[in-house]
Amino acid sequence: MLAEAKRRGASSVSDGYRYGCPSCGESFDRAGMRTHMEWHRTPQALREAAMKQMVSCGVMREHQEMRLGNFPAYLPLVRAALDAGKSLLIQGPAGTGKTSLMAAILFEQLMAGRSCRFVLSGEIFREIRGCYEDKAEASERAVIGQFTEWDLLAIDDMGREGKPSAAVCSVLHEILSKRIGSGAMSAATTNLTLVEIGERYDGAIRSRLAGWVPIVMEGKDWRERL
Repeated sequence: MLAEAKRRGASSVSDGYRYGCPSCGESFDRAGMRTHMEWHRTPQALREAAMKQMVSCGVMREHQEMRLGNFPAYLPLVRAALDAGKSLLIQGPAGTGKTSLMAAILFEQLMAGRSCRFVLSGEIFREIRGCYEDKAEASERAVIGQFTEWDLLAIDDMGREGKPSAAVCSVLHEILSKRIGSGAMSAATTNLTLVEIGERYDGAIRSRLAGWVPIVMEGKDWRERL
């Protein structure tokens, strides 16, 4: 019995065993743990957990409060894509809300219990380039793995990282291909058109992104309206 209690995360104290919550680390007796785990399944608890994950996965502060309801003009198309498990390519000029919309999508997926990663495109390219350095901390396989393991990979601001090499494009293509092959969803924001994506990267990456649901956002730069 003691071995079973330890396996479940319990510690022996004077008034009996206490069990550690796998979500928050707090400890309770058996009855208290049951009540606590029920609370974790409430909408309030799910929202709090999703917000913490938004912060931990790198969503910038100005986008953390964004929700799909803030984008009524795009909501039907986004909702249909998410319900179908399709990836999204969010395009448009600077300041039209692309990153905010992607953050709202991320929150939606976190609320559904899915694992998510938010990353600037420049970070992906630095990770890829880093695996070719003399004293690389991670192999090419490891870099590919860290970007293919998530239920949703959200890549922000594609096209702002500079002109990538053919080797870097090849790794990015493999990441996208593995995600498509596994049925994992992805989302990306960019100021570029598909033609410009082909010119900056290559035709293979353009072809991959052409299969995603396009969300074209319009309007003036919201930062200039502040």
